[in-house]
Amino acid sequence: MRTLYVVTHPEATHHVEKVVGGWHDSRLTPAGLDAAASIAEALRARIPDGADVELFSSDLLRTRQTAEKIAELFGVRAVLDPRLREKSYGEAGGRPQEWLDQRFIPPPAAGERLRHDEGVAGAETKAMLAQRVYAAMDEIVRRPCEHQIVVTHGGSLTFVVTSWIRMPIEAAGYAAFQVASGSITTLREDDRYHNRAVVSLGDIRHLERKRRFLVLHDSGMGAMWWWIRARSAREIVETFAEVEVAHGAQAPDENVPEVDIDSPAPPGGLGELRAKRDAQRALPGFGAFAGRDVVHLRRRWDGEDGVPAATYLMEVGSDGRRLRQVEQRDDGAAFKSDQDDWAFNPPVVDLFDPELVEMEIRREDFEAAWARAKSSSLT
Repeated sequence: MRTLYVVTHPEATHHVEKVVGGWHDSRLTPAGLDAAASIAEALRARIPDGADVELFSSDLLRTRQTAEKIAELFGVRAVLDPRLREKSYGEAGGRPQEWLDQRFIPPPAAGERLRHDEGVAGAETKAMLAQRVYAAMDEIVRRPCEHQIVVTHGGSLTFVVTSWIRMPIEAAGYAAFQVASGSITTLREDDRYHNRAVVSLGDIRHLERKRRFLVLHDSGMGAMWWWIRARSAREIVETFAEVEVAHGAQAPDENVPEVDIDSPAPPGGLGELRAKRDAQRALPGFGAFAGRDVVHLRRRWDGEDGVPAATYLMEVGSDGRRLRQVEQRDDGAAFKSDQDDWAFNPPVVDLFDPELVEMEIRREDFEAAWARAKSSSLT
């Protein structure tokens, strides 16, 4: 499986000076340098320790500075490639943005867009930008490395993505992927079908301020607890499988370990849960139910520890806990129960788990089974 991480450089001096970037060789601001360090930490957290990593970068100063932060953490050297530069704006480069805005001729709604003359002497057309980015990407993806990082610019990113999904240049005249400075876009190709996916576009969560969350994992044999510093509760459950953010709960004792979500070596079982989530992320259906208020599932239980074999139809809430359940036994009996019938109601599913897609049933089918079932034998 190949994963390509496409980084757009963070804040540079041309942003704050409000001048045209392009090939103007601006440098990262102090805030941009801090953001570049956060980008490097986020990538280090996503790529397994010991994995081979290749790093490619535009040769402009602002992207070189970003790549240097990444190279330090991974112990690699960046391959500088001018074909990954931002679009050249010719004589507008380094001039006030207002100067360009007054002269810029937008492309037509229909007709020739790729080779459209924007009215600025020396500026590249979109076709020229696309051709050189495609050429660079062709060489990058021919290499066998499974983890590759490309540091480029906001305008160039569009053609990195269209090249990745094999969109012909002639069909890319309307393509435009708007992402923030300092973003990470994740592209992935699977080993079986060789489908190329855009896993995430323009992710900037690594630039947000982190807060402290109490998190637990209940394996059924007792709970494991951590304090995790992260940008949001959702980031935590997207990063680690089968965990729950314990909103409003108190830590069980004073010895709960604390860890940063970007740590390359999280303690006490978190590493395994992150590895499991990373494996799930590569599969079709990952996160399909995340954010859903209610999901209806069918799950088979083959019988164990004195519990008879049965099929369970479950109505599950957004936190993975059961709301209602129908137990359909093999002898034809069916019993229904809800939260009033259960002494404990921990999460029973992880809504990011791609395996759940095969278990989904229609609400109508659940309601019909609920109407036919008898009240639970537990009541």
